[in-house]
Amino acid sequence: MHEWKSVKPIQYYCGSLDFTRLCDLGRLRFLHKMAGCQNVALNECFSRIAVSNRFEEYIVNFSLSLYAVNGAVYSKFASICGM
Repeated sequence: MHEWKSVKPIQYYCGSLDFTRLCDLGRLRFLHKMAGCQNVALNECFSRIAVSNRFEEYIVNFSLSLYAVNGAVYSKFASICGM
């Protein structure tokens, strides 16, 4: 077993995410807030942003709640950990 593989289940059981998922969660939260913003200029910017393939693995709909976005990232991390 590699060192980094043994840490992921410990992080999972402690309710923490690994660095990659933390960065993705921050980006997804930002995009979620942009999607719900009432500012016309920000809405125009958001409509032109192409969500990268990196975020397609989370199956996130930005019309859902922020709780659902968090749950998608934590679910993905659980599947990576084999839980």
